[in-house]
Amino acid sequence: YHSIAQIIAEELEVDLALVDIQFAQGNEKKYGSQLTGGSSTIRGAYKNLLKLSASAREVLIMAAAAKWSAPTSECYAESGHVIHKPTGKKFHYGELVADAAKLQAPKDVILKPRSAYKLIGKPLHRKDTPLKTNGQAIFGIDKRIPGMVFAAVERNPRLRGKIKSVDDSAARKVPGVTNVIKIAMGVYDMDREGVAVIATSTWAALQGKKALKVEWNDSGFEHVNTPDIYRKQREVLNTEEGRMLKTQGDPNGIIAKSKDILDVVYETPYQSHAAMEPLNCIGHHRGDTVEIWGPVQAPNWIQDYISKKMGIAFDKVIVNMTFLGGGFGRKALMDYPHEALVISKAIGLPVQVIWAREDDVTQGPFRPGISYRCQGVIENNEVSAVKFRMAGQNNDHFRSGDNGKANRSTSEGWLKPYFETIKNISFADVLFQTPIPTMFWRSVYASTNGFAYESFVNELAHKAGKDPLEFRRQYLKEERAAKLIDKVEQ
Repeated sequence: YHSIAQIIAEELEVDLALVDIQFAQGNEKKYGSQLTGGSSTIRGAYKNLLKLSASAREVLIMAAAAKWSAPTSECYAESGHVIHKPTGKKFHYGELVADAAKLQAPKDVILKPRSAYKLIGKPLHRKDTPLKTNGQAIFGIDKRIPGMVFAAVERNPRLRGKIKSVDDSAARKVPGVTNVIKIAMGVYDMDREGVAVIATSTWAALQGKKALKVEWNDSGFEHVNTPDIYRKQREVLNTEEGRMLKTQGDPNGIIAKSKDILDVVYETPYQSHAAMEPLNCIGHHRGDTVEIWGPVQAPNWIQDYISKKMGIAFDKVIVNMTFLGGGFGRKALMDYPHEALVISKAIGLPVQVIWAREDDVTQGPFRPGISYRCQGVIENNEVSAVKFRMAGQNNDHFRSGDNGKANRSTSEGWLKPYFETIKNISFADVLFQTPIPTMFWRSVYASTNGFAYESFVNELAHKAGKDPLEFRRQYLKEERAAKLIDKVEQ
């Protein structure tokens, strides 16, 4: 939010206090990908933003120089003005933009040296801090539009069960409740039915939801539970080699010959995203146009999904973004905007759907629960072979299906920074899908892989009779990583 403005203001030479930061609407043609995720903004756009703002600065200098009939070498930018060195004359940027817009912006620009930075790397007052402190920040749950109503949805706790019967008599008696309807939609093309309570306030909708009596048909999903999932994951780890992500040497041969193998299994649980702001979204279905307002991480994904699901032209799916209230990957999914539009279409009104915290932690999608089998051989107190396999759900599988290939994202947190020098090593994933929806969770697979990986390194060190930190230093290639170990030890 703040960093983009900070980078642009640095090279554009403007006072950051005078910059007004606004949320952009979803517009892939204009902006390209607008995904908020993976800490990708600075990593992916930093240099381009510097060049863009420096180019804008230079074209403003060109416009001013033309007005003065002076060479650009006599002009410089400072605090939102272009100044003529010999005379001290100056133009405000606002006086130059019309002329600058007619000029060809230079492609090759000279960027400031880091030593000249006034904003980047400096302690600054974030522009959103006062808003979030005094209550002026508009999160999705704060947003209001004319004529909107509110809805809360009772969903099957087994995620994919069907509605058998509904008694909504008590719900309809709750003051403020105006309607109760059945809805059906999909999450990753998996059917999900629910009962939506429509009301004049959030409180009335939530109280009406509590008053519902719904009987569910859970046939076929009674035995989808975590103990069974982990048991089956262990079974496939014992019988399947999986799809290879990295292999070198002959780890299988060395492990087969060894009489002393470290063979351990780790399990990591399904985890809710549990953002501070529960899921919510305003949807307005107008027939050939739909519009949403809310906390979303991937407006372009939503446009594409809604366009295909509801038969609306891509450019007729309007996405208005608010402050996120925490996302961690969950708010990149398209189900909650879709749900708001499904209800809006049914009742003919704009509606804000509010998820209770209980919905948020029980309905998913979740970080995948994953099991790991890690095998290693220590010979002469050195690691001679390691073999890693993981069995769990692949987030990309839900969105794009299984192409039969290993997914590189599942290897996050493995192999680096240790073991790159080991001659006999392999890492594979065994795709193990369940009806439980999963989605990117902050750090994605590094959060689960990191636990198994670091735990296994500790066990290898113990088996080799070495201090865990010294053992790690032994296999580190990168000096930066080695310095981190030194810092941890201190």
